[in-house]
Amino acid sequence: MDEFRALPSKPLCINRIAELEQARRAFEGATLRGAPLLLAVTGAAGIGKSVMVRTLAYELGPRFTRTIYYGAVGSDAPVLHGAEDIAADLLVQLGVPWRELPDPVLRCSVLRALIEQHRPLVVLDGIDSASQVLPLLGDVRDAAVLVSGRKPLRELRAAGFITLSLRGFDDAAGIELIRAMAGGEIAGVEPELLRRLVSVFGGVPELLVAAGIQLADDAESAADFVRDLEHAGELDAFVAELSLDERPVVVAVCDASYGSLTVEEARAYRLLSAIPVTGFDLELAAVALDRSTAVTRRLLRRSADKALLRWNDGDLIEFPHAMRHHARALHRRLDSNAVRDDVERRIANWCVRRAVALAKSLSDRPIPAEVAASVFREVDARYTGPDAVERAAGEFSGRWGLFVAAQRAALEGGLYSEATILAIALWPFAYQTRRVHELVDGYRSLLEVRTGTGSGAAGLAESATRWQLMRDLAGLHECVGETTAAKDLLDRAAALGYEQGTASRLEWQALALEGMGQTAEALVVLAQAWDAVRLLDDPAHRERSYQLLRMHRARMRLSSGTFEDSGEIDSVTADLVIAEAYFRSRGEVDAVNSALCRGLRGDIAAKTESSEHAELLWSEALDVMLAYGKYAEAATLYERLLREAERRGRTADAQRHREALSRCRERFS
Repeated sequence: MDEFRALPSKPLCINRIAELEQARRAFEGATLRGAPLLLAVTGAAGIGKSVMVRTLAYELGPRFTRTIYYGAVGSDAPVLHGAEDIAADLLVQLGVPWRELPDPVLRCSVLRALIEQHRPLVVLDGIDSASQVLPLLGDVRDAAVLVSGRKPLRELRAAGFITLSLRGFDDAAGIELIRAMAGGEIAGVEPELLRRLVSVFGGVPELLVAAGIQLADDAESAADFVRDLEHAGELDAFVAELSLDERPVVVAVCDASYGSLTVEEARAYRLLSAIPVTGFDLELAAVALDRSTAVTRRLLRRSADKALLRWNDGDLIEFPHAMRHHARALHRRLDSNAVRDDVERRIANWCVRRAVALAKSLSDRPIPAEVAASVFREVDARYTGPDAVERAAGEFSGRWGLFVAAQRAALEGGLYSEATILAIALWPFAYQTRRVHELVDGYRSLLEVRTGTGSGAAGLAESATRWQLMRDLAGLHECVGETTAAKDLLDRAAALGYEQGTASRLEWQALALEGMGQTAEALVVLAQAWDAVRLLDDPAHRERSYQLLRMHRARMRLSSGTFEDSGEIDSVTADLVIAEAYFRSRGEVDAVNSALCRGLRGDIAAKTESSEHAELLWSEALDVMLAYGKYAEAATLYERLLREAERRGRTADAQRHREALSRCRERFS
């Protein structure tokens, strides 16, 4: 359910005949040379870059096996998505399930291999830096890449990209666009009036579309409309971004369209600008307006008719940048502080509850933080049943940009409880998909607030909440191999004296030590964690903690060699059998842990029993790892099966395992 990933419906592209022909010639020339089409479309905001690349995508798409699309979701404080984030979006479109995504550092190389294999048309809309593009591209001889962005990127030109710079429409093209939008309603309007209108807006298509629709409304004469615009002196902050050749573009056309709205429609236009991204769905719009879905749909249809909003397929809404900036200025000026606070809190609360519901479908980890625990108890899981995890992950992926922007907006707006709950709810998906860096700054800022070093810290220093933030942040660092940073945070968490968190903190500390190669020290810490489990109040939490520690302890003893030296075969095997039975009883949520135990039992069987039993256990564990996209773990199991097949002279089996191992490594390296 990735609402904003699919290529939007066919766009309207008027009066870009010369530019489209230039792009077509570039494609045909590249084809004759046996080279890929690499095209970068640049220009100011509102100039039509996205429409251009989407039009080309629809025209050229049938010549390729598929089209994959990345479009930046705007916000007031947008995160500059790195190449690894863009690669994640594109990999999913190429058929890689979310839970099979490789680590961030490996995504670009996997994507390059798949682009070479599938030969797609790649559309990257809203690019700010060549560093977002170049790492994605390897052998693209049979592919094509269309990029749009405001800035001319010299590095792309050096890499072979042709640059197509869009400028404002000239008088003739601008008049044609206005007439296309207004229809027969302005058939009698003098061309000179329309030329002046094109001049006022610097030929920017986004605003000319709105002007044409406004003229068709016939609220005032065309002469009065143009004269009012020419004398309008108020410039929005967005104006500077729309300046073309130092000619400011007046946003008074937005005022004209806004003035034709009813009171209720105008309120909707203003309040929707509080949503922290430019793309959202009807459900969230209804929450922001505190109206029913049916009423919200009617209100937004009217705004869309005035070109103030855009509707994509289904109930997806896009708030164009120019109109959203205009709406936000009106929202700040016309709506009271109470109204602004109310809508921001409604949006934040909806995001909190939806993210919590998805988190509970994805994971049932205990939530000790006082500020979040009650919400996690109150909200039901979004999905249940055998496909709950997959469905929750799909919605998380689709709404990820919204959730991250909402967490940041809540933090910046002083909604610290909402920001904290959102961070905690987003953690499981971030950890499992390695989308770590998008949450790290938010966690750090929350820790500043909750330890009194940031603003608004009064009453927000609960030990359990601070402990969870530190432990979660340590987990994010551990997730990407930053074990030293993880250990430092866990040491800070220990200083809080939060007894209920002792076992979990020590468990993560042991994992960090293991990652640093200090297995003996890790085993000592695991023993301390075992003793601390008794401090937990919740019996179910105690039981799962014991089983996790059994599994970690067995794995570390096997890897350190103390297992064979001490002769403790029976006790290590018992740990794994008990833990595996527990994890298996919990179904999908702990299937990977169950498989980890089975694979470790295979290691023991290879040393103490028959190789046939070992291969059976490894194969059973392997099936689960492949199903859950755990390719690093699967590669380890393939290595064991390969080694055993070679030892026993089974050449065909060895070759089959060798090829599977190679494919596995390609997925995570």
